[in-house]
Order: sequence, then structure tokens, then C-alpha cells
Amino acid sequence: MSESPLAPQQASKSRLNWRLFSWVLIGFAIGIPLAGFIYYQSLVYSDDELVSHPYGYPGDLVEKCDGHSLVGPAGRSHHRSNTVRVAYEVRTPINYQANYAHPLLMVYAPSGLGPGLNEKFTGLTSPATQAGYIVVYVGSRRLNVNSVKALGTISHEVAKGWCIDEERVFLTGHSDGGTMSHLLAILAGTPLKPTALAPSAAGMNEQGFAPERCPEPTSVMIMHNKGDGHFPEYGADAAHWWAVCNQCRLEPIAHQFPHCVQYPQCANEVTTLYCEGEGGHLRWPRMEQEIVDFFNRQSRRSSSSLILSEE
Repeated sequence: MSESPLAPQQASKSRLNWRLFSWVLIGFAIGIPLAGFIYYQSLVYSDDELVSHPYGYPGDLVEKCDGHSLVGPAGRSHHRSNTVRVAYEVRTPINYQANYAHPLLMVYAPSGLGPGLNEKFTGLTSPATQAGYIVVYVGSRRLNVNSVKALGTISHEVAKGWCIDEERVFLTGHSDGGTMSHLLAILAGTPLKPTALAPSAAGMNEQGFAPERCPEPTSVMIMHNKGDGHFPEYGADAAHWWAVCNQCRLEPIAHQFPHCVQYPQCANEVTTLYCEGEGGHLRWPRMEQEIVDFFNRQSRRSSSSLILSEE
């Protein structure tokens, strides 16, 4: 039986199809991880952007701590809480002085992130250390009332090793970390009550806030992206709840921070901001300098209040 004249042509076409299919598979094998890596790089900060800076300590520095009894190191250090069993990392100004009471910035992680990735995601090290803060990046833990109260104790652990001004404790975090910041500020019986907080992409809406009682008026900077499909409109709900609790006027006005509005005339001169940026749920708003500036203003207000109360 003679071979069909089309057989070699069909075999050649078949080999070509398999080659094309193989190249498509190779393209997917390379392209998908590459696309994922590029997207990951767009979400995080490089190591060069996460450098601790020196702080310009005041020349008339008044000692607030016994520097000899505090053994926390300057710069970068990694720790694990024995009581909470969660890892956390501490960043200080590189010229850290153990007798000066520093403001403390607690940064709570999104779900699944350890303290190192939490730092790379939020990028607060440089602006915060330059402003004299000790920054603590806390790893994630499943959200429930017990974990909220447990994670609230880490600030006390840090205060045993570094010189902390307990009147200037600030909270921020993204997604679960933002929710953690809210809950520490509003739940009864938590071991940490912040001077101010700046939650991002938090998972609390009107229904989540409804059963909670208002805390004392507290300065808050709510950040939530317009394209957050995971928690849509939750930021607006949170801002309204805090504006009511802070006894502000409920018609917001423009604020100098980009994409932010302010609820004015709040009780006790606290500040209530709502900032709505671009992007989806996974994108940190990249407002590190604004967050530090916001906390600095509350820090100065807190110091003035303390002086008045002492008089």
C-alpha cells in the first residue's frame, strides 16, 4: 500500500503544532511567575528604601529612662514574643539614645505576612526613624478578640527593652493590620490605648462598628482605596463612625494631605481624616510621610495637654 502524499505534510504540521504548544507552555511557565514577581515588586519597597536614619535629638535632652537598664539595641533587631508567640522586628534611629523617651509606632501586618514583609510592604522605617520614632513591625495572627488583646501586649514588651514615651503610642497597619488598629483602640479591656491611629484597608464597616461603644475622642486617619473590592466602602463607614464618636461636624472639608478630607471641630481638638486613594485592596496607600506628619501633630498636641494638666 503506497503512502499518502499528504502524510509527510500532516506529520510536519503535527510537529509544528507540538512545537507551538511547547513554546506556549514555556511562555506560561516563565510569564506567569515573571508577571507575579513584577506585581510583587510594585507592591513592596526595596531594601535601599528601608534604611534607619539618625534623629536630631534635642540639645536640652531631659533623661526619661535609665539607659543602663534598657538593653534593646540600636538599628534593626528581630524578636519573638514568648507570651504571644508572634515574631516582631524593631527599628530605631541609628543614633538611638536609651535615655530619651521615643514615640512608638506599632505596625500590624496583613494576613499571612511576617514582620519582615510587613516592613517591605508599608515602608515606614525611613520617615519614622528620621522623626525619632521606634518602629515595631508585628507579624500577622488570626483575628479574634483574644489575639487582639494578646498583640496589644507587645508594646509593653518593647518598653522593657527600649526607652518609650507611653503617652505617644501610635498604631497603623493594612487589611487585618488596619482592623487590628481599630480594635485595639475601641474594644474594652485591651492593654493598649493609642494616642492616634492610621488604619488602612480595614475590614470593619457600619455593621462591624455598630455594636461597639465610642472610646474617648481619638485622632484617626482612615485610609481606604477606591478600588477595594474586598471591603468596598468600608473606609467611608469607618470615617463616619469615628467622626460621630469624636463629636465632629459631619460635613467634611478639604485637607492638605492628598486625597484626604477632614471632619472639623472635633471634641478635645482631636483630628479625624478620611483619605481615599487609587488602587485595590492589596495596595498600601504609600502615604508614609503623611502618616508620620499626622502622628507628629498628635504627638505635639499630647505633649501640650500633658503640660497643661501638670499645671
